[in-house]
Amino acid sequence: MNVDAYMTVFNSKEEQKKREDARKRNMPDEDGFVTVTRGGRTGPARREDVEEKRIEMEAREEKKRKELEGKGFYRFQVREKRKQEQGELIKQFEEDKRRIEKLREIRGRKGKILEKFSLC
Repeated sequence: MNVDAYMTVFNSKEEQKKREDARKRNMPDEDGFVTVTRGGRTGPARREDVEEKRIEMEAREEKKRKELEGKGFYRFQVREKRKQEQGELIKQFEEDKRRIEKLREIRGRKGKILEKFSLC
């Protein structure tokens, strides 16, 4: 019973202290300053919330780092990447042009062969 009575008094003092801290957090003192208390504006955070937020921030940071890797951090890296992509497009265009030319050649031969048969 003695321990229960002590714990009851202790819990009530803790609750009173929390209310006092919350009041101090919002009210300026006689000099006009707001007392800075532990926990910030929203009060002390729970460990689960802190861990959740930390994981979220790490994920955001990882995403940002991957974006910078792909693009390049410096301006010259971006230019080099753009030139490389443009060179690849030109190379692909030339290959497509040659392939179309070959297809036209084949079609032209077939057309001439068919004309010979239709004349007979």
